[in-house]
Amino acid sequence: MDERTPERANDLRHRQSVKPTHGPRRSAAESLVRILRSGAYANTIVAATSVDPVDAHGFYQRLVYTALRFLPAIDRALATSSSRPLEKVDPYALAVMRIATAEMRYLSTEPYAAVNEAVEAVATSRFARARGFVNAALRSVAEQPPVGTWQLTDSYPESLVNLLGDEMGGAAAEAFLTASNEPAPIGIRFRGLDDGGFASRYADPEADDVVSLESSGIVDIIDPASAAVAEAVEAGPGDIVVDLAAAPGGKTRALGDVVGATGLVIGSDIHQRRLQRAARRHRTPDPIRWVVADGTRSPFRDASADRVLVDAPCTGLGTMRRRPEIRYRFSPDAPMRYRAVQRQIVEEALRIVRPGGRVVYSVCTVTAGETVGVLEGLGFHGPATPLGIPWGDGTLLGPHIAGTDGMFIAALDT
Repeated sequence: MDERTPERANDLRHRQSVKPTHGPRRSAAESLVRILRSGAYANTIVAATSVDPVDAHGFYQRLVYTALRFLPAIDRALATSSSRPLEKVDPYALAVMRIATAEMRYLSTEPYAAVNEAVEAVATSRFARARGFVNAALRSVAEQPPVGTWQLTDSYPESLVNLLGDEMGGAAAEAFLTASNEPAPIGIRFRGLDDGGFASRYADPEADDVVSLESSGIVDIIDPASAAVAEAVEAGPGDIVVDLAAAPGGKTRALGDVVGATGLVIGSDIHQRRLQRAARRHRTPDPIRWVVADGTRSPFRDASADRVLVDAPCTGLGTMRRRPEIRYRFSPDAPMRYRAVQRQIVEEALRIVRPGGRVVYSVCTVTAGETVGVLEGLGFHGPATPLGIPWGDGTLLGPHIAGTDGMFIAALDT
């Protein structure tokens, strides 16, 4: 059964344009190498990869995500069974071993089947000479005791567990990290509603139907936490709204639905390619203009906007359900490095907004440095939403609170 996730829905957009290549296990191993070694995002790779047969894509996706979600424990199991250090193993052969270990220990695949498929995946590649090593290591893994209740350090770097435990409290951090290891359902926002189009929810229809509805302009595929950010802006018909970090554009489009034909939304972002992708996705007529600009030094005049949204760049920990690899790229000093840029963009937003307007700050993460620490002393407050809880001068949403992405939202009325 396929995981009903946004990346599954995205896959259906790309399926016809990508020629099937290998079976699910070999494709999963190749994707794992790309994600862990080249910095690619899992949801992007999964969406753009076809497998043979086509209906095995759901199984391929589960292999990739399970291996990523339990990578620390998988590597510990392999390290005790391998005759050589894992860092000395060829990346593709290691990825095949990781996928097979994920199957055996977390997906209940019979060991003999997982081992045989892994050996075959290596034997039919240019790394055929490694098949004996792979076979021996995986047979040793198969003899290890079964997995019991998993611990946080089976899935997350200890430094991340400790940091969030200190900042959120042990129970809240455990709840957040546990929920972040579950698949994210498909979030949809209905467009053209009387309330401005912000009625959003998770849906579990066939992914083909969701994509068809989005293509027709009836819905947007967007997490309810992101829809809550757009709603917190409290834009109305005729408003001028500036989104200072707009890509990938979901919140921008939601704002465009609200301001209507008499308003204007300027979607600004420093990343030209991401902004171009956002513009291509939002082809239906709307009052949105896309501008490539640095949010810390924007080209907009003082007091020129009714509303300004700062959906700032961040560590992205709130999106780990669909991008589990983010946990391995996290550095304990990253929140403080992001914090300086985030504060600059907020200050730019305060320059742009007119008296009587509103600035909204949001980040899809949960670290104190990137949330309450950025807004200290500025007078922000948490917008009311049934999806979140009070968090300093803002509101915190998360998979452990209401099943959404992790998101911090705060507003300031000028």
